[in-house]
Amino acid sequence: MKLLTIFFTLIFTLSNLFVCNANEVNILAQENIQQAVVGRDMLKAQLISNQDGTVYEIDVDEYTEKVSDNRYVTSYVVKVPGDILNLALSPVSGSMGSTSGNQDSAYAAINCEYLFVETDKGEAYLITEVSGGWEMMDSSITLSDRSVYYGASGLKLDDVKTFTNQVGTEYPTEDTFSYSTGFSDYVMADYTEEYVIGAMSSVVITQGDQSWTLVADVNINHVYPKENN
Repeated sequence: MKLLTIFFTLIFTLSNLFVCNANEVNILAQENIQQAVVGRDMLKAQLISNQDGTVYEIDVDEYTEKVSDNRYVTSYVVKVPGDILNLALSPVSGSMGSTSGNQDSAYAAINCEYLFVETDKGEAYLITEVSGGWEMMDSSITLSDRSVYYGASGLKLDDVKTFTNQVGTEYPTEDTFSYSTGFSDYVMADYTEEYVIGAMSSVVITQGDQSWTLVADVNINHVYPKENN
């Protein structure tokens, strides 16, 4: 419950302020993950079957906090409704497990901390830290194969004719994570969705002989930062 408490504390503050099966079907799920990485959607979350490739689309909630003059934290929270997760994990028996209805039964969160500047050349971002995690509300569910990807691709602020592609990949061993990106280039904002500035996480959710991959893909390069009211 610690992570969930952190999530809810963060949400409250801001508002008041992927065991994969080694078979060909699993490759389909992997391909769906890669599509999420290179996709142009600004915010996307999916629950992908490692058995047959079935995909459930999940909503993503977004919250932004201004930390200092030009530093922001945008947090993305994925809440998987109980009926979807139970249907996904018990497609044959139809068992509702320990959750039912639309009670949220799985959570994923990604927090992107970044600097945002406005200059005579335009607006630009520099992602400095990525954090977050996962939590399941059913003790019979296990998590494995955790991955976190973050990056900033686009034209450099200090040389608008030069393209930069800053990327990082991490494999958390725990259900929470926090990484400094080490990025140094400000990337020009591009509101036509041409470039990606953001992060993606994936985790395998297993219950019995069923496993699904929960993917969250977020892109801060889509809106002028402002705090939530």
